[in-house]
Amino acid sequence: MKATKDQEDMLYSEEFFQEILSLERKRTDRYNRPFILVLINFSNIDAEDERKNLIQVIAVLLNQITRETDIKGWYQQNSVLGILFTEIDDEKTDVINQLKKRFSENMRESKRSGKWDAIDISYQGYPTDVQYIEENGENLVFYPKVVQDREEGKVGPFIKRFMDISISLVTLVFFLPLFLVISMAIKMTSPGSVFFRQERLGLYGKKFSMLKFRTMTVNNDHEIHRDFVNNLINGHHEEGKPLKITNDSRVTKVGWFLRKSSLDELPQLINVLKGEMSLVGPRP
Repeated sequence: MKATKDQEDMLYSEEFFQEILSLERKRTDRYNRPFILVLINFSNIDAEDERKNLIQVIAVLLNQITRETDIKGWYQQNSVLGILFTEIDDEKTDVINQLKKRFSENMRESKRSGKWDAIDISYQGYPTDVQYIEENGENLVFYPKVVQDREEGKVGPFIKRFMDISISLVTLVFFLPLFLVISMAIKMTSPGSVFFRQERLGLYGKKFSMLKFRTMTVNNDHEIHRDFVNNLINGHHEEGKPLKITNDSRVTKVGWFLRKSSLDELPQLINVLKGEMSLVGPRP
């Protein structure tokens, strides 16, 4: 996608800014490198000339108080400005407090009319804090395309969810006898829980417990996997050998069969039914 900028205010277009926002979100999900999104909302200013003049003043101000690496553009064209503060090394809360102080001080010095009071500024850190999700549910500020689709009443997401529910429900019923057989086999051959649970990030960055049939012994030594990964990262892996541990002593006999046949993944149908995963789409 071409990076287009408003030549007068030097701000990225809405389409490009939202694409960068999506890429930063995905990078954070993969590498755990948080960022902060600041939104400056001008929608309460009705007069177009006043709004335009104020936007120009704000654009100049942003160039003075942001870094070259910070990304400035339209979150919503001519209505909401967005600034992406990436490469955050400190705690998000501390950085947000610093940003609030910096913005308030500079905007107070630059005030030219009472219209400044109509501007609404919000600060959001990603990944979204667990407490925020627990109190408010999904946080869609980092998913503007989802909000746009909902407002436009697009039926695609609803059809996809309907298919997830119907197919996962039918499949769970069909495989219920197999679920019982596998559960009994795991219990009879190895002490511990039938299911293995692992925390993952799902839709809108919400955390959930992904389910699998347990294929390893409980309380096993994680050093085996840690050493293997370290050797792989440091280039000590022999060329031609599989990029995963073979003959892993931690895997049970039943677990070996479940992994080989991918039947250990079956419990994820429960995650799909609950809306935490989807039958078609990226892995959690």
